[in-house]
Amino acid sequence: RRLLESMELGRGGVLSDRVIGDGTALWEAIVERDLEGMVAKRRSSAYESGGRSKAWRKIVHRHTLRAVVGGWLPGDDGSSVRSLLLGLRDGDGWRYIGSVGSGFSGAALAALAAAFEEMETSDSPFDRGVPATARFVAPRLVVRVHYRNWTDAGVLRHPVFVGVDDADPDQVTVDDELS
Repeated sequence: RRLLESMELGRGGVLSDRVIGDGTALWEAIVERDLEGMVAKRRSSAYESGGRSKAWRKIVHRHTLRAVVGGWLPGDDGSSVRSLLLGLRDGDGWRYIGSVGSGFSGAALAALAAAFEEMETSDSPFDRGVPATARFVAPRLVVRVHYRNWTDAGVLRHPVFVGVDDADPDQVTVDDELS
């Protein structure tokens, strides 16, 4: 802790006071300030250089949003789904907000691949470029994702697939999801 206190933590880094016991108030402050998260540890544990300890936990503050699938990136075999291309309704078009490639079960990926066969289209629904290997689908499927925050380029940072949502895709808008 003495070493941390002597360091310049840089943009967004905050070293909080020690909180012993219930960390609820600290967590509420993290959420209110939209910080990345916190590290919790057993009081008796020591720092272990170069490794992770089960006595220390990084607890990440994640956001959740709904997004519309407008395409996908194929896996190495060319037909399996590696990641989903996501967007939000923005006026009359679709704003590209990045891709999600984690959080899927094998069954979910197989179900998505089968659904995409019926939804496939040759045109991108998105307002800006996506990877060259992208395959596009009609923007009809809504999913939920967890994410940490946004990049300066306006795409999701560290998104994780949570599941499919039954929302109307035209109601999954920039204004509703980003407010």
